[in-house]
Amino acid sequence: MPGRRPLTSETGAPVSAPGLALEGGRGARRTRRRAASAPTPTRSDAQADLFADPQPGAPLDVVPGDIPGVERQMEESPAFDVTPQMRYLVPAEAPLAGVPLASIGPASRPDGYLYLMADADTAAAWRESGLPVDARQPVVLAERPALLSWIAMVAEAAEDAAPPVVLKLRRMLVDGMLEPDPDHTARMGAPCYLLTGAGSPVDAL
Repeated sequence: MPGRRPLTSETGAPVSAPGLALEGGRGARRTRRRAASAPTPTRSDAQADLFADPQPGAPLDVVPGDIPGVERQMEESPAFDVTPQMRYLVPAEAPLAGVPLASIGPASRPDGYLYLMADADTAAAWRESGLPVDARQPVVLAERPALLSWIAMVAEAAEDAAPPVVLKLRRMLVDGMLEPDPDHTARMGAPCYLLTGAGSPVDAL
């Protein structure tokens, strides 16, 4: 352009301007510098394996014995207790009454009570401390018509044993704790039940 002074070096020699890339043309070739190779990262500089170490907030595998008190807390926690709990029907809830064997006859009919049998020591403990309600080893209860067959079965199983003690309790007190016992029902010819504590109310016959 008129009036524009050309570029010169310190010695006064003209210097050409750097080329600019134009559309459809080439600019001046620029000198490329070889980039210095980056140092190989060491193990300490390398990125950690995200899948090798636990993620933030991820649960850790902890052995209860490694931390003092953890094992004891797990044992005492109800969440880890899967054993069904046994309880007792104390005499105030469900009083037991003795039944003389002589009063049991073939013409017995359901009478609003459920009957159970045990040896003398067990019967005395039940009357004093209460009747156990345990789904693992439930007590068998029966309607009165089953008593003759039941007594005969006990005598046959233990010929030299003392006669069993027969107890009774009101059915309405345990209706919601009973489950049907089809095995004893078939063998005794009358309805029998298991005192598991987890049954539905059974309608009286």
